[in-house]
Amino acid sequence: MSVVTKISLRNLIRQKRRNILLGICMAVSMCILVLVFAFTSGITDILFNKVLVYMSGHIRIEMTENTNSFKQIIRDTDHFMRIAEENVEGIGEIYSEVGAFVRCLGNGKTTNVVLIGMPVEDLEDPFIQQMKVVEGSVEDVLLNTEEDTIGLFQQTADDLNVKLGDTVKVRLNTFSGQVQSAVLTVRAIAESQSMFMDMVAFMREDRSRVLLNMREQESIGIVMNMKNMENPASVIEKADKLHAALKPDIAGITASLISAKGEFELDLFALKTDEENEALYEDFFVISAGDISELATQETGVLLSEQKARELGVVPGDTLYFRYRPRFDETDRTDELKVVALFTAKSPEFNNTAFVHEEVFCNNYFGYLPEVEPAFAKDHPLAPALVLQYILLERTGDSDAYMKKYQDLRKGEWKGAVLDVSTMYETASMVISLQYVLNFVGMAAVAILFVVILIGVINTLRMSIRERTREIGTNRAIGMQKVDIVNTFVSEIFFLSLISCAVGLVIAFGLMQFFSMFTFDLGKNPLTMLLVEGHLHFVPRISLILGSGFIITCISFCIAFFTSRKASKMSVADALRHYE
Repeated sequence: MSVVTKISLRNLIRQKRRNILLGICMAVSMCILVLVFAFTSGITDILFNKVLVYMSGHIRIEMTENTNSFKQIIRDTDHFMRIAEENVEGIGEIYSEVGAFVRCLGNGKTTNVVLIGMPVEDLEDPFIQQMKVVEGSVEDVLLNTEEDTIGLFQQTADDLNVKLGDTVKVRLNTFSGQVQSAVLTVRAIAESQSMFMDMVAFMREDRSRVLLNMREQESIGIVMNMKNMENPASVIEKADKLHAALKPDIAGITASLISAKGEFELDLFALKTDEENEALYEDFFVISAGDISELATQETGVLLSEQKARELGVVPGDTLYFRYRPRFDETDRTDELKVVALFTAKSPEFNNTAFVHEEVFCNNYFGYLPEVEPAFAKDHPLAPALVLQYILLERTGDSDAYMKKYQDLRKGEWKGAVLDVSTMYETASMVISLQYVLNFVGMAAVAILFVVILIGVINTLRMSIRERTREIGTNRAIGMQKVDIVNTFVSEIFFLSLISCAVGLVIAFGLMQFFSMFTFDLGKNPLTMLLVEGHLHFVPRISLILGSGFIITCISFCIAFFTSRKASKMSVADALRHYE
């Protein structure tokens, strides 16, 4: 151990009263910083990992069919899940949503709830694990095969005036536009946690699919929640990458055309017959019979090549049928077509191709995805005139742009599907804005308090060094160099800072435990979402703790360095004559 270090440690003990006072100021500063950082981190953790994950998720994939009816449904969930898992790093949880807003009737009272379907095998789901069931059990809801069951949170149960074993009636609109109702038995009541969680009700996923008239592979949306949310803004980059990977192909159906003469397999595509695309298909085929303009008005119209028409034995005006095997149904899909025109292909590639009206194509393709889809190059010159598997909406940066995008979408009359990738910054901006405001208010308050305490630390430190000017003169007189004088004071303050920060850290953790013991019953106050089971939530992060200690140590180091350097430059005679 060097002489400078020994002197520094000795001075810590020798200057007891002054160092204790200075250490208390530093410890209080450290305690305040750690407490506030842990509290703001707790708010962030609650909002991003306990509220947003159930409200909207960190990243969402949504598909909407038919902009008139605005049917939100993904037909092939596994396909998009695979793309998401391959292109988004750091996914902690990915799941498909099955649920809807429903009107719920209890014992003389009604309320709206979000009814979600939970997989039977998913008893380890974080949503279930964090619940504290006070009556009944989750197993009674998800493993019950004898009756339709439901689980509620206490606040919703009180709003409906129901208890364990009572029945509730739910009413909802299915994806096919029908009004559905059901009677469900309450088999689990969980402790209320927050205003967002309380409005959620859960049941078996297979039963909820029956209520919603959804197939096994269908979902409302795909939700991704990240593992590490220390940098929430990182989800924007991840969503952009996912958006870039979602490239739709040309939508097509490999089907059998059936006429009185026989059955022949060919490829069906939906042809846009507007003026903008007319020049495109004129480069590839010539109308030889009938009127192609009827394809725009005849919803069951079909445009055939002359070669295929001869094989089928049909002419314009004749009726035929097409049949294909859906991807997820065991029963073949059949629909009627009316031949409106024939064409002579300029290229043999279109001889085994038929073009149909968008209406009949979309009703079949998007409602019953084909098992076999023909390949059609996306860079083919005719591709812009054909319907895509879906239209990929542009990414938006905030909720206003997100809302405008969907408002504009509702003004259209597109019968097909549109796909959107969004983040919590678009779908739950209100919650994120609340997090910013609360963090700003907390940091502003602690900054004011910290500055007040810091001024006391600076003054005490400066006075301590000034009062020891004669000590500096004595040390210089016996041969100590200027740099040694500076190093002595800097080392002394450094050790004092380390000890004070450690003490402040211990006090901060003790206060966190103390404050977490209190239970706050705020009823339906929105501030309940900032609590976890009625308690304050602190999340002390190592990076913030080290940062707090570094701030205090650096400030103390700078004050000690500049003040001691100034004193060390005094002449020995002046330093010895100094009187404070």
